[in-house]
Amino acid sequence: MTADSPGKILLEECPSFTSSGFDTDIELYTSLVSDKKYTLANRLYEKKLIPRYPDEANRIRIIRYFRKRDYRFKDVYSSAVKDLHNRIIFSVKRLIDFISSLFEEKTMNPYELLKRIDKALQVLPSDKKAAARFIRKLSRYSVLLNYKTEKFVNASDILERYFDNTLFVKKKRPSPEKRVKTEKQAPKKVTIDLDAVEFSDEDISRICINRNIIKRTYKVLAYCRLYWKQIYNQDFEKKVFLYSRKYNTNHYKIFLFVKNGRIRKLGDDVILLELYSLLSSGYRYSVHEDLLMQKIWKKIKPADIPVKKKFSKKKSSVPLVSSEIRNKRNEEKTGKETGFENMKTDSKTETAKRSRKKRKLKMSDIYRQSLKKKLDLLSFREVFDAHDAFSSLLPGYIEKYLVKHRKKGSGNDPYILKGALYIIQNYIKLNYDSLTYDWSISVEKQETANIGFIVPEIDTIIAMCLEEVRMRRAAV
Repeated sequence: MTADSPGKILLEECPSFTSSGFDTDIELYTSLVSDKKYTLANRLYEKKLIPRYPDEANRIRIIRYFRKRDYRFKDVYSSAVKDLHNRIIFSVKRLIDFISSLFEEKTMNPYELLKRIDKALQVLPSDKKAAARFIRKLSRYSVLLNYKTEKFVNASDILERYFDNTLFVKKKRPSPEKRVKTEKQAPKKVTIDLDAVEFSDEDISRICINRNIIKRTYKVLAYCRLYWKQIYNQDFEKKVFLYSRKYNTNHYKIFLFVKNGRIRKLGDDVILLELYSLLSSGYRYSVHEDLLMQKIWKKIKPADIPVKKKFSKKKSSVPLVSSEIRNKRNEEKTGKETGFENMKTDSKTETAKRSRKKRKLKMSDIYRQSLKKKLDLLSFREVFDAHDAFSSLLPGYIEKYLVKHRKKGSGNDPYILKGALYIIQNYIKLNYDSLTYDWSISVEKQETANIGFIVPEIDTIIAMCLEEVRMRRAAV
């Protein structure tokens, strides 16, 4: 592969590619199969190789020719990489087109500007830092491709200043002479003057609770009741956002707590408790306050009315191809892997995979949550990171469990114990965000048995470790 501009984009989006253009994931896949590590090989095949090489016949030929060192590998592989490269560039250009078009016409209306930003956010990562990096990456690609560079600079400037909180500002009114001088010095950037944003008495009554409510318990209940049925009202959300920015309050943060809690289908008691901790300083858990809030909430909770959702679910990673414009429903579907190398796969395969996945999740969602989700719920802002706590405690619990489940006559070699510990720990990490893992049929279970340990299940290890994390969380 040449080192021209498009080649640089392909290399950046596909880290497994070498500078010569070879995809080392192909070699890794064949190596895993040879070593009989079928679980890892299958995961790599589905998440990386299928999205990159969607033509099933070609994909099989590529792998077979590479394994047999067949001379035909070069031609088949080169054609597949060229197709991959073209789809990446096509996706990049579509994203640049979409984001640029949103900000072609300048507006100083804060509500209109927020609507445009919301549309842009639908194709960006949900995390602000990741979204800012994504925008900077697209800016680089725009320059490399020499494609709509000026238009995208305007759009990226607005979005980056939105992410770093410099887009909405309180302007100090300069003197007329200074204003003329400033306008001559630099081109005017789109900036919203928060002091110019007005709120009616009705707006304030919908955003703020009664000032006479002082006790935290009743503040929590009042905010929940106020925002409970407004979570899909985008116009109201924009007003809360602008009010919080103008007066430097935490109303928007409270609104997001209620909104995200309801969207994630958390229990009412969890939402109330999390909001209580947000409104508290030096918060410690109180059973009395918790029960009191739940008792009152049952009496004052607004009745739920079915509402059509007006938002698109965002991905937490940096999804480049999967971030394609939502209004083109019938265009090519993309794979699961993040990156522009995602592409259209065989329709029958995709349909079968989707139906299988739905069947599995339908059953398991009723009874289970992923380990990641459980630890997300246990984390407490910057004060307590449940993920770190679980990671540090896990090896100790695995070791205790393994000591009790060692085969008779297998000896007490500490290196073998460490090996089994590593296998189980790695399996748990690989299934960190999974609802459908099955240890009983896993390769790892067999590997553990081969080195002298009978481990019929791992849920006990996870449950014991989670219990200690919960105890540590309660003590914070």
